[in-house]
Amino acid sequence: MGFKPQLAADLTAIMDEDIFAESMVIDGQTVSAIFEDLEFKDLGPAFVGGLGQARRLFVIAGGLSSSYVPDQLLTLDGIIWTVADIVNENGLLVIDLYRNAS
Repeated sequence: MGFKPQLAADLTAIMDEDIFAESMVIDGQTVSAIFEDLEFKDLGPAFVGGLGQARRLFVIAGGLSSSYVPDQLLTLDGIIWTVADIVNENGLLVIDLYRNAS
């Protein structure tokens, strides 16, 4: 098996909800995803000293019906977040999110 088919198989296994992923609702669409909580400073220099929450979300590319760009709002499990950055890393979307303290 070549690299890309193996990578796709590995991503499918990682995103299995019985292994690592969990079911999340992103803008009304239920997907398997993994998240990790971050500190604001992890989002980059512009966020150092910020107050609020930051989160990194991992979703298989093509698994979302919408495309996202920085500064766009995204609703994750009923909570509104702002996209700080989004990168497609070999078929895995890595989406950095934040929400300011209210």
